[in-house]
Order: sequence, then structure tokens, then C-alpha cells
Amino acid sequence: MAAADGKPPLVGGLKRTTFFVKWLINEDKFELLHTVKGNESILLTDFKEVAKPNIAPLKQCGLSVCDIVNLFARLLVYNPDRVKELVLRGVPRNSWAYFNFMAKRKENDAGLVEGLGMDKTCIEEQDAAAETGIPEEDLAAPARATSSTEWLRRPKAPAIKKASPAGSDDRIGALPDALLQQILSSLPSRDAVRTCVLATRWRNLWKSVPSLRINTAGERYGSAHALSKFVNHLLLLRDRTPLHECEINSHDSYHDANEAFRYIELWLRYAVSCQVRVLRVDVRQDRRLCLSDVPLLSDYLTRLEVSFIEVRGHFLDFSSCPALKVLKLKHCVIKAEMISSQSLTHLIICDADFCSNGRTRISAPSLITLQLDGLTGHIPLLEPMPSLVRAFLRFEENCDDYCENDNYFGDCDSESCDGCSYSKFYDKDDCVLLKGLSGTMNLELTSQSDLFIGRMDFKWRVMFSQLKTLLLSDWCVVADFSGLIYFIQHSPILERLTLQLECYEKKNVIEKEESYNPRSRFLVSKHLKLVEIICRKEDDTIHHIVKILGTHGVPHERINIKQSFWGFNCK
Repeated sequence: MAAADGKPPLVGGLKRTTFFVKWLINEDKFELLHTVKGNESILLTDFKEVAKPNIAPLKQCGLSVCDIVNLFARLLVYNPDRVKELVLRGVPRNSWAYFNFMAKRKENDAGLVEGLGMDKTCIEEQDAAAETGIPEEDLAAPARATSSTEWLRRPKAPAIKKASPAGSDDRIGALPDALLQQILSSLPSRDAVRTCVLATRWRNLWKSVPSLRINTAGERYGSAHALSKFVNHLLLLRDRTPLHECEINSHDSYHDANEAFRYIELWLRYAVSCQVRVLRVDVRQDRRLCLSDVPLLSDYLTRLEVSFIEVRGHFLDFSSCPALKVLKLKHCVIKAEMISSQSLTHLIICDADFCSNGRTRISAPSLITLQLDGLTGHIPLLEPMPSLVRAFLRFEENCDDYCENDNYFGDCDSESCDGCSYSKFYDKDDCVLLKGLSGTMNLELTSQSDLFIGRMDFKWRVMFSQLKTLLLSDWCVVADFSGLIYFIQHSPILERLTLQLECYEKKNVIEKEESYNPRSRFLVSKHLKLVEIICRKEDDTIHHIVKILGTHGVPHERINIKQSFWGFNCK
């Protein structure tokens, strides 16, 4: 029998209470019992037709059970159709639910907002931009209704639609997630994170962007600590989506280099663990970052570029990176005994300092292109590279492979000469350069005249059986044109020879007039089509070169002499 005040019988109330208690227990959230305590109308609601259907859409909005209890408990007694409509239309900023929800979100998102270095008003701006249309009186209706079901019978207020100006369609937002993530991949990670305030759909897109760009250029982090804090939160909160590209730049902190370096290797290892394919690390400080003596382990890494890094030990052993194709080392200090990779096809080492005990060996049998430019210390030893197509080597005055007694072949036998003593101790059984370059098709070998690193290998009589184009500098004409004559006699299919003679000293070229006349006549290949000599002026040295070429079967009409008024190798 129904109660005198029109409420359902006690049995019905107990059944409803039993349902809510079971639901709360299943959700493992006993604090939801406060819902029943603070909203008695739940016990008077048809839970099968009203309360239970309202739970699902609220949870689909990303609300946890606690959020439903603390913020939207009244919605459990709404008409289910009305709840669905409210979910689709959003919540007005001036409603009680909005303020409660924002207070809860500010508490939960405090770490995210602060850690990612975002403006603390970004979340409010996102919700301010969201469309609203729910009448405030609808949300407050249960509290003002004279009975628990009276407000359900009230007519629905018509939705207020704002006129959209012409051309205001969000065409970018209509793109698929994969394409949006590709767009975000081209942005610095900080800018990618900031897109979370654009709209609800953008809130979590940055978490699965397949690139990390920790780029300090144009960014105002304020300090190295602020940058570290941002990146650490970024890596903690993002999904473990495989990375296509990662770019790490240190903060330009001249007063706190330790903090700028503190996490860089950790970020590098994180990127490798996320299957990164292209990895770039650039540290620009007064001193270089020293990486640990641990090799990289990755089946996915295809390109590695590091700058201003000190590497030692086994870090440059890429035997555990079978997909690595490109390696670029710039402004690095290399204290490793070997740079090895079976898969590497392109190697670029610029402005690096080699200072290991003994020459660093480069073992890359699959190498196609090689560039060694502006090296200091002792030049590395090249092991055979049968697939080499193009090699560019430029050695300047900072190299240690020179003789203090002006011996052009590195064998002065003086213990006081560091260059010759080093070479005699470490290179007595090894060919340093020419054997590794013997398989190349295109070679540019420029060097200071006093460096013996090229001439010291002549004793091995290495043949360049695939060489077609060759560029040599001043070093080839000193010591009685030994470099020029050697390559002419050991390059049987040479097609084009270029001599850049800008800084040679005439006194170092010829000791005796007859020194350029070979005892046996050697004819160069008929493949040689052009010899180009670039010089400041046509002097006696140039005439001697022409005579040597003629002696080796090169007709005068194939020799082209160009005068250059600006020497590009002069120091």
C-alpha cells in the first residue's frame, strides 16, 4: 500500500537502496554513499528507467564515479533523454555544476598545468570557448520542484543557437586525428602541448604525437630548471607512442650548465626506448656533455645526429642498431677506439676532436658517402669500404699529423717530433687513409701542405681501381709533386682531375729541376677527359705540372687553367 504522502512504499525504497549500494560496491567507491545522503530523491526514482541509464553517458564523458557523485549527482534523477541532450550540448559557465567541475579539474590538473609550463588560465580559456546552451534553471530544477517528479513534466526550454559567421567552420578540427598529429609533429613540443586549449578534441592529441622537439630556439623557458621540469612532465604524461623523430636541444644556460645537462642523456635513452627513428641531440655550452660508455640498443634507429657531445668507449659501437643508416657527429670530442656499424651508409664528422689512445678506427663496410671535415687531433684510420661512392676529406692546420722537422712523409725518426713518433708507434703496420678510400668513385682530398697523413700511405701502393673524379689541393705538389704523380699512376680509369692550388709555397715544391721526370714512362688512361687547375697565377709551378701531365700522356688541350683571385683554402 502506498504511503499517505504519495511516496512509494517502504519495500520499493529498500529495493532502490539495495541497487545503489550494490552499484557503489561494484564501482569500489564507498564514498558514493554520500550521494544518497545528500540527494534523497534518488531513493524515490525509478532506477531501471531513470537512474541507471543516466550513469553510462556521464562515464562516457570521461567522468569517474567520484566526479559523478561530487559534481553531477542530481543528474541521476533526470529524464535520460534530457541527460543525453545535456551531455551533447555542454554545461553553462554560470551553473553550479560548471563551477564545481572547474574547481575539481583545477585540483586534478594542477600538476599538468604547472609541469607543462602552460598558462594557468589555459584550461579556463578552453571551457570559455566551449558552446553552452543549457538553461541554468534546468540544473537547479530538482531543488525547487514541489515533488520529485514535477520538474520532469516541465516543458524543455528551446536551445539557443548562436549564429555562426561566414567561413567560421573549423575545417582543421574536422581533419582525422592521424593528420592532426602529423601537423603537430612539425611544431616544437611546447607549442604542440599548448594546442590542448583549442577545443575539447585537442585536449589529448599532443600525448600521442609521434615526435618530440625540445627546441630552445625562440622559447622562453627562463632557466634550465624550467626546461627540465617541462620536459620531464611531458615525457611522464605522454603516451608511449612510437617516435618517428626526436630533437633535443639544451638550454643556453651559461651559469648552470650542470642543470642544462642533467637529464639530456635520460631523454635520449627515453627516445630510443620509444623506437625513435631519427634522433638529434644538440648541446651548445662552453663545455661538452659527456655521455656514458653504454652503446645504443635499437632495431628502429635509422639516423643519429649529435653535436657538442663527448663520446667514449662503446657508445659509438652500433652493432646493436641494425637499421642505422646515417650518423652525423659535429663539434664532438671522440675518445672511442672504434666507430663501427655494419649497416651505416652515410657518415659525416665535422669539427671533431679525436683524442683517444691510438687512432680511432672507422669500420663501416656498407658506407656509401663519407665526409671528414675540419678534424683536430690525430686523423682516424679508415678500414676498407668497398661500397664507397663519394668521399670528402679536408684536413687543416689543427691536425697533429705533421712533422716538426718538415718531413713530408712522417718518418723523420726524431724522438722530439710528436707527429712522427706517434705515427711510427701506432701506424707501423697500418695504412691510415688510402686503403679505406681505394674503392671510392669520387674523391676530394684537401689538406695543409705540411700534413703527412696522405703521403705516408704511398708505401702501401694502394690502387684506386674505381676512381673517376678526383680533387686535390696544395699538398699534392709539395715534396716533388709526389701526391700528384701517385694518383695519376694509381687511378687507371680516372676521368676528371681538379687541382686547387691556392696556398702552396714555391720553395717547398721542387728541390731539383729533374725531380718531376720519371725514370719510366707511364701513360694515364684514355678515360681522362679533363684536368682543371685552379690557381692564383700561372707561374713556374703550374708549368711544371703541365709538363708532368704531358710526360704521363695528358695532351695540352685537355688541361684547363683557371685563375682565382680569392684562395679558398688559405689561412
